[in-house]
Amino acid sequence: MLLALTWTAALCAGLSSPSSTEIIYDSLCITDRALYSSGIGNYCGGEDAIGGSYDLQTADNFLVKRDVFVTVVTSDSLTHLGLVPKKLCVGFYGDEDDDCIADQQAQHFEEATRIESAPFDDSVYGFNGMRTTAHLSYPPMLRSGSWFGSFQPASTDWGYSPISYGSCGSSEYLCGANYRDGGELNGCCDGLGAFGSEEWRCDCFYGLKISMRIEGIPAGDCVGTERVTAACKPGDGERLGKIVVKVRDGQPNGIVTALLDPPDPRSMSIALDGAGRGKGKFKGVALGEHRVFVCDSIVNVTCAP
Repeated sequence: MLLALTWTAALCAGLSSPSSTEIIYDSLCITDRALYSSGIGNYCGGEDAIGGSYDLQTADNFLVKRDVFVTVVTSDSLTHLGLVPKKLCVGFYGDEDDDCIADQQAQHFEEATRIESAPFDDSVYGFNGMRTTAHLSYPPMLRSGSWFGSFQPASTDWGYSPISYGSCGSSEYLCGANYRDGGELNGCCDGLGAFGSEEWRCDCFYGLKISMRIEGIPAGDCVGTERVTAACKPGDGERLGKIVVKVRDGQPNGIVTALLDPPDPRSMSIALDGAGRGKGKFKGVALGEHRVFVCDSIVNVTCAP
């Protein structure tokens, strides 16, 4: 059962605009060009494919060059049945000891249900390829440095992450793939393990890359001391309202990014003065509940008549 599960053999003024992401890390060419040499279990489920519920996680390393909101992640899997996942368990882990082993506790974890899946041809081993993209409702602001990303599909199907010896893709990584049994630290999944440990480790997978992509929006000059407030000015009649965002105690003469309502966020840049203060506005805001993200802050705002 272990071999079947892990399959490791040689197998300024601040006006908003629609958000556009930039690619932080991309190794999807591993599957696009069929360069994978093996696969490792990375799934939550398996009831219909292997007769039991299992919880195996992998995490791959990537480098963040400047503070960024991660808004979109993509994960490739080689599956038994080709079923569309119900959700993607998304986790981001630091490397506090700088030893190429991910921290045990995620700094951000989300059960992403706003997902899109598309099949691809597994011409190497004949499995059913499935590419799943998740749009995050609570995009984390990751500081510059080394991170690990874990993107685990959940389904009654079972699948493996294609892995390769860095044959292509982004060079912005420092360490190889980690793996573990999810266990109690993975609140997104309830299943058995097969690796034999709930602690991240590298072993024979050291140096290998997983097929995945990470996209985001630069967060700006965040220093961790920002105080953020947001208030709604509702519209009149058919005219929509606006949300005014104010920042204090930020980087003097810096610029920070504000996001409104992920997983399909609008964004704007807010220029700060010499005292680290600035404001901006999101126009055309409908009545209801809204969320504003600036640096490490999340502000809930209600627009009521």
